[in-house]
Amino acid sequence: MRTESEAGLDHAVDQLISIYREVIAKASTQTEIDRGAEARATSRYLRWLSPILKDRYTADAMARQAEARAAQAVQERDILEAASIQIAHERHAIEARLAAEAEKKEVDRNILEARPLRLRSGWAR
Repeated sequence: MRTESEAGLDHAVDQLISIYREVIAKASTQTEIDRGAEARATSRYLRWLSPILKDRYTADAMARQAEARAAQAVQERDILEAASIQIAHERHAIEARLAAEAEKKEVDRNILEARPLRLRSGWAR
């Protein structure tokens, strides 16, 4: 079974073949080729095609530049993430050291505060 899209495609192909045969038939009946008309037609075509190709090449170049900038941004992000992780580890180490120092100072302070009490109460003997 054929679908409607296949039938439409077949019809389009048939039309293209028909046009192609007409062009071949017309060309075969012409005895003299007008080189000037050919050159003008070619020139018109190239003038029409040139901005399209230029836009395409420009768009491709811009896409490549954008991809390069994106890749660079990813590298920079990775470097910054690694630095952030390193800084977080260093911060945690410093916080742990400060907490340990604060705890030691608290113990020392408690010892110093308790010493006069021991001396007054006679514990130091």
